[in-house]
Amino acid sequence: MTKQTRQIIGAVATLASALLPASALGQARRFEAFGESNLEVNGETDPSAELFSDPSDHALLLLSRRLRSAFALTVEDAGLYRIARSGVQVEDEGVTAVVPDSVHPSRVGTYAFVDSAATFTAEGLSVRIVPKPPLSGEIPVSHLLTHSPEYRHRRDRYLPSEGAIHDLASYGEMTEVVVLFTVSSPPCGVWVPRLMKVFQAAGNPVFSIRYLSADAPDHPALRRFGVNALPAILLLHGGEELGRIEQAPRTTLEEEIVAILKGED
Repeated sequence: MTKQTRQIIGAVATLASALLPASALGQARRFEAFGESNLEVNGETDPSAELFSDPSDHALLLLSRRLRSAFALTVEDAGLYRIARSGVQVEDEGVTAVVPDSVHPSRVGTYAFVDSAATFTAEGLSVRIVPKPPLSGEIPVSHLLTHSPEYRHRRDRYLPSEGAIHDLASYGEMTEVVVLFTVSSPPCGVWVPRLMKVFQAAGNPVFSIRYLSADAPDHPALRRFGVNALPAILLLHGGEELGRIEQAPRTTLEEEIVAILKGED
């Protein structure tokens, strides 16, 4: 068994543990983005799909523009449950979803694991929840957006501060930005897409941005940079660190980056 196969099987196990127990249906609940799988519809990755999990109740919720309803899956009875899409509230640029207790799921079928993917039919479409292949090391941004299309949606939704973007657009010193992250981390799913939008909006070629996927606690990049929490955003001049943001900024992401560059942090 290859390392990648073991990692995919591990992702399937994580997915199975996240599925929704039938006894929890009908209760008000808050979900966090679930970054370890993609949704396929009729054999193609659905870039509009969003997956959410509720760690406290081991729940999985999926939304897609190709499906009129939201759906939940259950471990207890291998059940597929339909939820009115209008009753699901998506917040924080797609990072959280809330299902009020007034929304009542209805059981519409079952699912099965086929070739490591939770597979079912919904609204006449073939749907699969497929574990993502592992990411490790330096990742081109184009590959990251293909691997995790939800990052593209969250990037596009974010509206950074115009004042901070002006400061970044006019900044004149060559700067390396090192971003350490993992797609399985909900905080990374918040801040990495926002960072993409910040530098996209600034459009300043003095910034060289590297995305490093640290997919294991002992990843060499974590030791090299002395990182304790993800995501970690490091700003460097000539290899010397100016400052960093770990896990979450104290203000907005773009304002804190500007403060580091100005030596105010």
